[in-house]
Amino acid sequence: MKAGKLPATVLFSLLLLFLSFASGYGAGPGVVLYRVGDSGQEAVAFVKQYLEAKGYQVALYQGESVIEKHVEKANLINRSAARVFVAIEMTGGERKRVMVARTEAKKGDGRFLTIDEVPERFAGESRILADAVAGTFGVRAKQMPLFPLLGIGIPGIFIEVQLTEADFQDVANKLYIGMEKYFSEGVRR
Repeated sequence: MKAGKLPATVLFSLLLLFLSFASGYGAGPGVVLYRVGDSGQEAVAFVKQYLEAKGYQVALYQGESVIEKHVEKANLINRSAARVFVAIEMTGGERKRVMVARTEAKKGDGRFLTIDEVPERFAGESRILADAVAGTFGVRAKQMPLFPLLGIGIPGIFIEVQLTEADFQDVANKLYIGMEKYFSEGVRR
């Protein structure tokens, strides 16, 4: 090999590495959708596709009702690059009804936090996110204990939506607008 020339495999590897960084650089923030309950698969899948079309990186998880399985998923989510967590329960109904809530987590003392104290570290950001999303739906955000947020180490909210199939687009758009408002209020991307 002559000095100053790189083998083709090294150049190809460097190009792939560059492209992987370049594609991630322009992508929108990461969002976790955590589907609560057994219904609403089609509606949540629509919301996921809508947010991805708007430039968000969306990971979809099926919610768990068993604490051990939930903790496993929370650990995966906490290690991801996601910036927000949205637990979402979508059910059918005759008319649209929306509730947005943030956690009522207790404050932890000391260096090590219990699973129910972790969300409190992000209580301020979660409040801003909940208020931004609730505002787009014309409702007030509530504060309550939320099982899906146990152990989640990023700002998170819970949304409960009762809707018809005709409401899918409107719900997805309002969630998107609320998250855009949240991300534009500060350097949260």
